[in-house]
Amino acid sequence: ASTSTAVGSSANPSTFGQAVTFTATVTSGGGTPTGTVQFKVDAVNLGTPVTLTAGSATSPATMTLAVGTRVITAEYTPTGGDFTASTGTLTPNQVVNAASSSTAVGSSANPSTFGQAVTFTATVTSGGGTPTGTVQFQIDAADFGTPITLVGGVATSSARSSLSVGNHPVTAAYSGDANYNASTGTLVGGQTVNQASTTTTITSDAPDPSNAGQAVTVQYSVSVDAPGSGTPTGTVTVTASGGTEQCSAPVAAGSCLVTLNGTGVRTLTAEYSGDASFASSLSASENHQVDASADVGVTKTGSASVAPGTNLAYTLTVTNAGPSDAAGVVLSDPPPTGLTFVSATVPCAGGFPCTLGTIAAGAPATTVTVTFGVPSDYTAPDPIVNTASVSATTTDPLGTNNSASASTSVSPEADLGITKDDGVTAVVQGNPVTYTITASNATGPSGVTGARGRGAARVRRVGRATSVRA
Repeated sequence: ASTSTAVGSSANPSTFGQAVTFTATVTSGGGTPTGTVQFKVDAVNLGTPVTLTAGSATSPATMTLAVGTRVITAEYTPTGGDFTASTGTLTPNQVVNAASSSTAVGSSANPSTFGQAVTFTATVTSGGGTPTGTVQFQIDAADFGTPITLVGGVATSSARSSLSVGNHPVTAAYSGDANYNASTGTLVGGQTVNQASTTTTITSDAPDPSNAGQAVTVQYSVSVDAPGSGTPTGTVTVTASGGTEQCSAPVAAGSCLVTLNGTGVRTLTAEYSGDASFASSLSASENHQVDASADVGVTKTGSASVAPGTNLAYTLTVTNAGPSDAAGVVLSDPPPTGLTFVSATVPCAGGFPCTLGTIAAGAPATTVTVTFGVPSDYTAPDPIVNTASVSATTTDPLGTNNSASASTSVSPEADLGITKDDGVTAVVQGNPVTYTITASNATGPSGVTGARGRGAARVRRVGRATSVRA
């Protein structure tokens, strides 16, 4: 007897990875067929032949149907000769859709500190198997690196240690593949980056001991505590106990100069200000010995220019900035080369060097005016440089202000004049005329060398007379 085979599906459409079975029902007008059914997917056998039971056969479950439209057939083979073979086709065809996916994002360290290396992991899952494809990580909505290929459904980003302090959204976009739909995951709460902690250390303070008023070089370092990394910016301020003395400098400078006036044992500390990426920190205390001293200094002012043959005056100002009294103060001001000493005001009226005695710390300045004579024929050196110096028997922490110089350019001045006379009021044509020319430097004050003169004669006829001018 003839037969007819009908094919059904347990789920149509289905998704990739979903378990699907197919059922073949063989019917005949001559009774209930017996035999086997071979199921095929796209003409490829699905398992082995299945024996009919009461005219029905069900295929083994399959989870490997490829995405797309699949042609499912069931070929009935009878047992004995009572029934004829027949083939049935699933109508409509089996449709297999791509499976949905889910992407979860994790961080190797959250929260992290600035400079700490952080990696991100995307895990892509689906109910129908293990997705393949790539994942593109994004930080702050910008691509981080290139797409990473999934291995076993997992992709891990490269390490990132340059995330700024704050919160950063992190996403992972799964590309999808032939069997799985794309999906995007977000790191819950974002990546939080905190300031990196620091350690500030005073590495040296020199000279130690120092003299009161002497600049002390304090060297410091600011290091970043693990797991943070990077280069701190900002400033470091060094402060001395028992006073208001302090100094500040950028971290990169590595040192600053602090002038300590108070004597005795002083305690130094260094404090890092911190910046947007690194937290502030305070160093341990460092003891420093300060001995008494006096900062004696001198300044010198004078004219910008001078003419040979005149006097050149300078004003000398001697001070003691302390912090201690200065004993045995001596002021010196030798004449510049080629000049002579003319005079000086008290207490140096007798010339130089002169003794100023003891000057109390912070006392009013001692002012001395000294005058030197410049010869009328002076030419060099030009400019005239005059240097004064001051010293004391008390230790002076700053030698840089113990001398002062003034520079004066030499600008000769001369009152050149000329007269010319022929001794007559009229001349006869054809007779010689003699002129007397007299050159002078009446008031100077400077001597003159290389003076030159020139003249010209003009002849004019007036009627029968001729006059000559030169």
